[in-house]
Formats: sequence, structure tokens, C-alpha cells
Amino acid sequence: MKRRFEDALRRYGTQMILQRDGKQTAVKAFLQPVRAAGAHEKKRQELGTLLPNEAVYLGPAEVTVDGGALLLDGTIWWVRRWERIFSGDEAVYLWAALTREGEANPFA
Repeated sequence: MKRRFEDALRRYGTQMILQRDGKQTAVKAFLQPVRAAGAHEKKRQELGTLLPNEAVYLGPAEVTVDGGALLLDGTIWWVRRWERIFSGDEAVYLWAALTREGEANPFA
């Protein structure tokens, strides 16, 4: 399963820059902004609740995003929560909830 995910990342992933610990690293991942009509409308995901102006990140399992930020097209996305997703004993990908810079963090 991990090999299929990695193949999909290579073919369809978006190139982003991960800023973490004072370093910048290029990473290919999927980023899906959450679109919602109302300012307080929530969208339920299997791994948690996301609010408007947030995004879901799916990236390589071995690239830790904890305490980092992702840059894409001049937008900075702060990592709010993340976890590795497993199939059996194998880490397949990393899932993260991101908040766009400048947006209020409702969990602060």
C-alpha cells in the first residue's frame, strides 16, 4: 500500500517547502483546502474536525512536520495536528490538519 501511495505522490503530488527547525526542505504531498460557506461551519473528517481556512495534508510517512510550516504559492500553512497512518505495521503516509497563516486558531 505504501508503494502505491508513493507512486501517486510522485505522479500527482504538489511540490511544497517544509520549514522546520530553521531549515527548508522540499516535499511532495497532497494539500486539500477545506471549503465551507459559513465562518463557523465545520466539516467532519474521519480523523477529526476541520474548520474553514484549514487544509488536509497527506505526505510521505517519513517526513515529520511537527512544529513546522508548509509554504505553497506564497501561502504559509501552520501544522496544527498530525499523525502517521498505518496499514498493519507499515506507516503508509502522514496526515496533518493545517491552519492558514493569519487565521485565528480556534484551538489556542
